[in-house]
Amino acid sequence: MKKSTIRGLHFQSPPSAQDKLVRVGQGSVMDVAVDIRKSSKYFGKYFKVKLSAENRKQLFIPKGFLHGFVSLEDNTEQAETVSEKEPKAVKIEVSLDMARVDADGLVTLAGRAAKGATIE
Repeated sequence: MKKSTIRGLHFQSPPSAQDKLVRVGQGSVMDVAVDIRKSSKYFGKYFKVKLSAENRKQLFIPKGFLHGFVSLEDNTEQAETVSEKEPKAVKIEVSLDMARVDADGLVTLAGRAAKGATIE
């Protein structure tokens, strides 16, 4: 993918919720996971990490988290291993007007969007 490609925040809802293991084979991304578990004391909080072919880091994203990333280099290849098949009918994406991109290219949810998102 090209530099600055954004994969918006998304998740799969039950009964097809997924755990994901994310990695980069070439190039780099800034990867973001946002806790959307209503019962969690971390609801609406996010974690970000740079994943690259060079640093070989991987990110485990459990069920109940939004996931998104932005590519930091041209020709980046990002891959995910998921715990469940992904039927299109249950995928939920957060619109870009509910998120913001900062000067470093980091995608984050606005505070009101995290609390205002319809998550059952």
